[in-house]
Formats: sequence, C-alpha cells, structure tokens
Amino acid sequence: MSTQSTATELRKKLIHKAYRNPDLRSRILPLVKNANNKRVLTASQRFDLVEAITLAKSTGKKAADPIAITKMPGFSPMQLKQQIDRLADIQREIELLSTQYESVLSQLKGLEKEEKAGLDKLKKAAKEMRDKGKFVAEAEKALLQFTAYTQEKRPGIEQMIARPQDTKWGDKAGDLFGRIAAKLGADISKAVEEMYRQCEEDLTHTASAVRGLKIVTKTSSLHPQIIKSAGLVDTVVAIKEWIAGKKDALAQRIINFAGDIGRWLKGFVERTKLVKKNRDMLIKSIDGAKKDIDKLLAGA
Repeated sequence: MSTQSTATELRKKLIHKAYRNPDLRSRILPLVKNANNKRVLTASQRFDLVEAITLAKSTGKKAADPIAITKMPGFSPMQLKQQIDRLADIQREIELLSTQYESVLSQLKGLEKEEKAGLDKLKKAAKEMRDKGKFVAEAEKALLQFTAYTQEKRPGIEQMIARPQDTKWGDKAGDLFGRIAAKLGADISKAVEEMYRQCEEDLTHTASAVRGLKIVTKTSSLHPQIIKSAGLVDTVVAIKEWIAGKKDALAQRIINFAGDIGRWLKGFVERTKLVKKNRDMLIKSIDGAKKDIDKLLAGA
C-alpha cells in the first residue's frame, strides 16, 4: 500500500472514531451540517478539524524512564550489544520525530513578523535534534568498531574481557583484563545512559511541540467562524503567542513546557552539548581500552 493511500485510510479511521465520540460529534457535526456555501468543509478539512480538536484535548508525551545498565562485572559481547541497541533505538526515534517535526514546520504559513522570528528558533531546535542523532550514530559506530576489534584479535579475546579469570596468562593478566573491562564497562554505561537521557528529553519536548504546531497548521485553511465554533480560537492564538516569544499558560500546557520559546530552545542547545561531551568520553574510553589491551597482548 502506498504512503498516500495509507494516510487516506488513517484519515477515514480518525474521522470515523471521532464521530463515535459524543463530545467530538456534538462539536463537529453542526459545523458540517450548518455550514453555508462559503464555509463548506471538504473531507480533508473535516479531518484537519477532527485532528486539531483531538490534539487540543490530548496530553503531552511523557518521557519513559530509561533502563540503566550500570553493573558490569566483566564486559561481555551481550552487554556491549545492549548498549549498541540502545543507541540504535534512540537514533530511530530521533529520525522519525525529526522528520515529523520538520514536516509540520514547513506547513506553518502566514505568520506575523514576531512569529517568524520564533519559527527560526523552532528550526534551530530541529537542527539540534539532527546533531544529537549524528553524535549518537558516531557513538554507536565506535562501539561497533570495538566489537570488530575484539573479534580480530587472537581467539578468545571477547571471552577474556568478559571473564578475565579464565585467561591463560595467569593471575596478573587476568587482573589487568578485569581492570580494563570494569573501567570500560562503567565508562560506556555512563556515557550511553547520559546520551539516552538527554535525547529522550529532546524527543519529549519535540513531540509536544509537534502536537501544538499541528493545531495551528490543521486550522490554517478553515474559516475563522468554524475555528471559533469548534472552540479552538484560544488554543491557536496561545500557540502563536508562544511562537512569538510570549509566555502563555494555555500554550505551556499544550507544549508541555513552563517557559518561553527562548528558554525552550536553550534546553535543546545545552542537551546537544551534553550528548556531544558523552560521545567524546565514550570514544576516548574505547581508544584507551584498545591501547591497554594491545599492550597486554604484546607482553603475553
């Protein structure tokens, strides 16, 4: 099924579901039935209206509590894979939500001068999201390269890192392997955990922003009287005020952020710095571990 046909089916399902909801039905049907020739709602406009009302009534996305992997007695291939998977998961989420976010930004039309300045901040936040995705990808690549490194070394290196007591070189070699594995495991766990947490925060704020901005875009083609009758005027105005840099209690509830757009953007910038910092720490730890292992193997 094509993307277009899938979107059409989703629209039909949403409208059908909305008409089964007594509250939405009581608000939407009169607008459709009583519209005069100047305000006839097309199927697409009905969908936009349903979605705008639904978004205005819904709550923002809550960040899920990340699962920490902090205790690593050794550093097994399975534990390494868990960290790689976590980075891959967050990358996919960033890609999907960044695409949605950039799409809704491109649909914001007819903004006032102050709102256009706010739009630049929204676009800056989109870039910060993409930068985080890039840093996460680089961290994942470093972990994958370390996996390849261990596999290329003499047979058993992965097992030795995971279970240093099994090394054939005696207690001293086993102790050194244990120290390398313990430090590397702790460093990687800490770095991945922090990167994951900061990216989740970005995703949460972006998801809420997408929700709010969609209300503006979905109502942009509707007659003002339709928007008023649907009870969306205050919501649309509040979000535009927020984009223009003003504080608005209603907008803050919808955007799920207690602050203006400048402070909102600053959070994205600061979180990008933290993701980059932890990417650098992770790569540094892996490079250091490789050097220590090479020295140990050379002296074996």
